[in-house]
Amino acid sequence: MKPSKRLPQEQRRQQIIQKAMELINDEGFAAFTTRRLAKKVGISEPALYRHFENKDDIIINVILELDKFWLRVERELYDIQEPKERVCHFIMSHFKHLSQNPNGTAILFAEEYIRLEEDIQSRVSNVITKRYIYLRRLIGELLADKIICGENEEAIALIIMGSIRMTVQNWRNANYSYSLTRYGEDICCNLVNMLFR
Repeated sequence: MKPSKRLPQEQRRQQIIQKAMELINDEGFAAFTTRRLAKKVGISEPALYRHFENKDDIIINVILELDKFWLRVERELYDIQEPKERVCHFIMSHFKHLSQNPNGTAILFAEEYIRLEEDIQSRVSNVITKRYIYLRRLIGELLADKIICGENEEAIALIIMGSIRMTVQNWRNANYSYSLTRYGEDICCNLVNMLFR
């Protein structure tokens, strides 16, 4: 292992988080060990523990990194007044973010590992639930104001979230071989056209 140059603590933490996402995405949760991560980062295994308590702490910080995206998007959505634009921004922000950060998909779609680890399951669920609650509330407002078609805000929110999930999962299964953003625009256009009649 070629030693990695010394980095400031926060920069090293971010590097470890990014490399952890890469390792999980490339090899799966089953292959994720602190030994393999340290090798990928180019530091000793004990050096990881200067930044994180244990393996679960690393994974939790990976999840928190994914949650930073949602906090940014939520602020952006707050500034958008036009309903169609808000729905489109909600959908497309997911496609754009994951297109730029494909390693995040491994965390979001790792049900088999996440089911085994209660704290991790809870945190991933929290990240997804926050988005769903926001979307459900938005859809509820649009239904109440008769701006969109439909009757059930929960069903519509699930359709949108499920469409995002399946689109990203198909892209991941195709080894990221096409533009998620371009394909996502088609998905978004169709969903919006069904809602805003």
